Amino acid sequence: MPLTPSDGLALTMVATLAFSLGMLFTIFWVMARKADRKPDIEDGLLDEEEQPWRDKKPAGTANQKEPPPPTLGKGQRLVEIVA
Repeated sequence: MPLTPSDGLALTMVATLAFSLGMLFTIFWVMARKADRKPDIEDGLLDEEEQPWRDKKPAGTANQKEPPPPTLGKGQRLVEIVA
């Protein structure tokens, strides 16, 4: 049975349908596998409020200020290089 040019649309629709059903099956299969696993205990125990290290700055940066701008003497020019 030879294929005619008019069969192209039907074959494309069948291929698209097979691809979408395969994707849906894959999504549901991955979700079912994830539901079977035990949840991580640590994720449930640690809340935003119980993580004080997130609010702290790294050691040595609490009182650190920006350095003062360079002072120029008589006859000197400040040249800024922009990358």
